[in-house]
Amino acid sequence: RGQANQWPHSMQESSSRRDLAAFNGILASPGDVDCFGMDLRTGDILDARVHAAALGAPLDTTLTVIGPNGQIVASNDDAIIHDSALRIYAATDGVHTLRVTDQLGRGGPTSIYRVELRRPEPALQVMFAAPQSAMPESLPSILVPKGSAVPVRIACRRQGFEGDVTVEATDLPEGVTWTSLPISTTNYVGNALVSADETVTDVCHLIGLKASGTSSNGTVLGSLAQRVGLVYGEPRKAIYHSATIDRIPVLVTEPARFSVAAESPTATLVQNGQLRFHVRVDREPGYQQPVSIELLSTPAWLRGPERPLTIGSQSSEGWFTLNADRRAEPGDYSVILAATSFDAGRSITIASSPVKIRVAHPRVEGKIVRTAAEAGRSTQVRCSLGWLPEASLTPGEEQQREYTVTLLGLPAGATSVSRSAVAGETEVIFPVTLDDETPVGLHNTLALELKTVVAGGTEQSHFIGHGGVLEVLDRGANPAPEKSRLEILRRQQSNRGDR
Repeated sequence: RGQANQWPHSMQESSSRRDLAAFNGILASPGDVDCFGMDLRTGDILDARVHAAALGAPLDTTLTVIGPNGQIVASNDDAIIHDSALRIYAATDGVHTLRVTDQLGRGGPTSIYRVELRRPEPALQVMFAAPQSAMPESLPSILVPKGSAVPVRIACRRQGFEGDVTVEATDLPEGVTWTSLPISTTNYVGNALVSADETVTDVCHLIGLKASGTSSNGTVLGSLAQRVGLVYGEPRKAIYHSATIDRIPVLVTEPARFSVAAESPTATLVQNGQLRFHVRVDREPGYQQPVSIELLSTPAWLRGPERPLTIGSQSSEGWFTLNADRRAEPGDYSVILAATSFDAGRSITIASSPVKIRVAHPRVEGKIVRTAAEAGRSTQVRCSLGWLPEASLTPGEEQQREYTVTLLGLPAGATSVSRSAVAGETEVIFPVTLDDETPVGLHNTLALELKTVVAGGTEQSHFIGHGGVLEVLDRGANPAPEKSRLEILRRQQSNRGDR
């Protein structure tokens, strides 16, 4: 046992241990602090747990780990009843100090405890993620219309490792298939498609899941561990009794009365850009319910529309919008659309086939020249364009020739019209009209949208030139000296405070 001391002297007097396993101690007097040194290496992971209250000791322990630099690495008060437990991630080499105290500063001859240390074994579990509207931990089941695919959300719980996780279904009945993409290292939730042929006769079947994860020490295997609530109560539908199951039912139902299809666009989705591609809904004769379409899953930094696309009862086609953040990684991706409609009072959701999307670097850059004008007058806003050489386009992609350019972010009371531009054009000039009510001040909200239409009607947009400045002046005033964006924000904040 390490020397019991008042902190911080224990840093010099704590005993260093390499044989990490378990040790016993006693907080012999009120205010006692016990410290133990552990020589760890960068990347080491340890689980530490204190047994005190569980042994009948009158303690409410607090467990703290101090790094070699004197900073707290981890701390825990109550993990199990009044006993502490935590996981240690060593970020640097050196002696880490494990400190045991009582939350209320108690100590005495019966204040015994035991600390157990172990290196966690990599482990993996997968489960089905319930919709947000469902009762938490409700019994999941998968209803698959014949001839369709339905989307399901799956979650993984990694322990002691990081890496991609692949999930497969087991014991599938004949005619039912499972398709899923790996759950990447940065995610814990993924999506899968469960499909049923029109010839399936086994209408109810129990299936399991098996998973494999990639770790630095090899492959980690796991399986379905689905927690199911059996007894619920207040507050907030808390679970008072539950069970863990390793199988869930798949039920094959009658065919859905609608289907959804999307064409993989030929145009690329550029960073900080947008793509609108064609989707189609086919309905059985006599079925006229509206269908809402949303994005089932997205790669990092891609997103769908804020609201689902609704295909009305008298329509069968629409345009789905996909956006890419400037941080989206260029490359080929697959996205899946989920279509939901109602039939006989029941909500039915089916999935499209994967839609292939290619993310690419922008084809054009732009800068908006700072402009100043008096309220109630007209002016011109000049924008410079710089085009990517055709030699650097994605293989198989053609440079679009004609674009519609729109000036975005004008203040209230300011209007302009869209202009046309062709690839290679280096300047676009917008006429801008300000009315008498246009707010006076610096407006650094201008940006450009360059939109083009490619084969099949797909619309591709670039959003460039963000942060362009339009200064609206009082009649007869002079423009302010050009300032940095930070200075503009400070001035705007000051103006708000003056109001």
